[in-house]
Amino acid sequence: MYKLLILMALALYAGTETGAASEYPLAPGDSFQMLNLSENAEYLEDARGVFSVEDVLKRDVAWKRNTTGSMNFGFTDSVYWIRLIMENPGSHSRLRYIEISYPMIDQVELFPPVGNPIVSGDTYPFSSRPIVDRNFIFPVNLAGGKNIIHLRIKTTSSLNFSIYAWEPVTFLERLNRELPFFWIYYGIMIVMALYNLLLFFSVRTVKYIYYSLFIVSMTLFHLTLNGFAFQYLWPGSPWWANKSLLVFMCTNIATSSLFIRSYVETGKNFPFIDKLILYTVSVPSVVLCFWSPYPGYQTGILAVLAFNIYAVILLYATGVVAWWNHIKQGRYILIGFTLFFVGFFLYSLKSYGLIPSAFFTEWGIQIGSACIVILFSLGLADEINVMRLDLYDLNLDLKKNRDELRELTGSLEVRVGERTRELNKALNEVELVNRYLQESNVNLKRTKEIAERDMHMAANVQRSFLPLEAPQSDSWDVAYTFKPMVQVSGDFYDFYVFDKKLRGLGIFDVSGHGIASGLITMIARSMIFRSFSRGIDHPDFNVVLEDGNHNLIEELGGVNNYLTGALLRFRDDMVDYVNAGHPDVLLRKAGGEVGIFDGGGESIRGNYLGIAAMEDRYRCVSRPVNPGDFLLLYTDSLVETIIGGSDEQYGHGRLNKAFGEAPQGTADEVLNYILNHFYSVVGRQELDDDLTAIVIKRL
Repeated sequence: MYKLLILMALALYAGTETGAASEYPLAPGDSFQMLNLSENAEYLEDARGVFSVEDVLKRDVAWKRNTTGSMNFGFTDSVYWIRLIMENPGSHSRLRYIEISYPMIDQVELFPPVGNPIVSGDTYPFSSRPIVDRNFIFPVNLAGGKNIIHLRIKTTSSLNFSIYAWEPVTFLERLNRELPFFWIYYGIMIVMALYNLLLFFSVRTVKYIYYSLFIVSMTLFHLTLNGFAFQYLWPGSPWWANKSLLVFMCTNIATSSLFIRSYVETGKNFPFIDKLILYTVSVPSVVLCFWSPYPGYQTGILAVLAFNIYAVILLYATGVVAWWNHIKQGRYILIGFTLFFVGFFLYSLKSYGLIPSAFFTEWGIQIGSACIVILFSLGLADEINVMRLDLYDLNLDLKKNRDELRELTGSLEVRVGERTRELNKALNEVELVNRYLQESNVNLKRTKEIAERDMHMAANVQRSFLPLEAPQSDSWDVAYTFKPMVQVSGDFYDFYVFDKKLRGLGIFDVSGHGIASGLITMIARSMIFRSFSRGIDHPDFNVVLEDGNHNLIEELGGVNNYLTGALLRFRDDMVDYVNAGHPDVLLRKAGGEVGIFDGGGESIRGNYLGIAAMEDRYRCVSRPVNPGDFLLLYTDSLVETIIGGSDEQYGHGRLNKAFGEAPQGTADEVLNYILNHFYSVVGRQELDDDLTAIVIKRL
């Protein structure tokens, strides 16, 4: 839109070449007040900036005539020469002020009819100006007759200005009329900023601090655009005066975007728009604040203008979306931005000479920005009013609750008295129960101590019944481990030694745990030992286990426990084997091959021991065991223990693997290897069952 207006303006004021300049006659009297010299002024473009005033005076150059009330050249790197011819019909000199009405020009050099040239611009300290004013004012003495004035103008910003000639007294009167409007505007802005800052400290809502920063930023932008910032705030800093407009344009967008995000609560109502504003407007505008002063001014202003157009469209669209979704804040955003756009548009048309200067066109930007500030303030005030009404309703509810509480208080004392008596009664009962629990606790502790002593005694008795060390044999190397889950074990083992010769061994597991199982182990060991002794040389080794099972059934009667077990008998190189529901005995040959010590591929597991309904015959197998072969007997805990942190058991596969990988050493070395592998897999934890394992090696 900005570039379109520039093109429209250029099309309207573009003149034709002429050889004679227009003259501005002055009346003989002193009634002259103000004259717009832009109309019919002549200009010359110096694209390379190499002309001197002598070149302009001596060359037969083609001047172009301006036909509008302002001179508009847009963004340009060229130097422009302006020629003004004024006629003084009197005989004495007259003082006039020549005004360039745009304070953002880098360099303005005036060549009067008589005297030295005067240089000014926003790249020079403010104190160097011949007349202290926000615009560029040059005093010129006009001698009688024709006076030719030349202006050399160069800037990196948009070149858009008007030239006026003022009678000094009239110029001062203009200042006295104009300045109050400026200061009223700035006063309103400062008051609104302070007011919203105080609201922030009062209600502690971040949108008010964002709004205060937005007002301060907009005020600084207008002070810079109108030239007051250079005049009053940083008169000795030309570089900052030249660059600050870009920075304040960026801070305007940054603070307005933060305010609108907080005001509309986009994070809650429109999360996508909230992120879009944050990452494409708020954050980039802060980056542009630091970047924009350092490239060339023209590059910076074009980049900032393009970014501002995008940001304003997005913020305006946010207001449309909020209004469409019946969010009241959207209405204030739409009206405020619309009035600002109207004011900016009227001011732009006036600046390009497309409409005449009037109050609303001259003050369009200030009026538009004041409308934004006032409307946003009204929107925030409306929120405060809603909060006040909510607080009023809350006070009514509190008053109602307080009246109801007062009514309840009367009966509450009576109820409290009744509840107190009930509580005292309950406390007395609790005290009696507590005394009873304390006495019971003492009895339980005494009972526990007795039980622990009994358990310890039972464990000692059980251990005294079991072999305390592996037997020594010329034919067999024996190693074993015995680890009860508690002090008394349901597992038991036995080595059958007769005439100092190892004739066999057995391993058994009683169902259940505790003292009852421990007592059964001692009874069962004695009975099975007697049966083995009687049938030690019987040709059918299975009768040993059948005899022991029959005796157990008669002895135990209605006891619910049962036993599993495996029984071996050694006859030179042959081993007789009977199994009563127990895990299979494993055989590892001297070459390392591991398999089940069974009946040629058929399982020989028989029924459990000690159950009358399951009393039956058992099958016996006899197999040779060669020197270097190993046999492994174990209870089910070795394969059924759960691996820590999972539901997986140690299992037969891992046991067979460990048995096969064990070193070809002694029985003790093989057993230690298996146990180390077992604990490395399941972890060093407390077992859930008794563990017994026996390894024997044929020598």
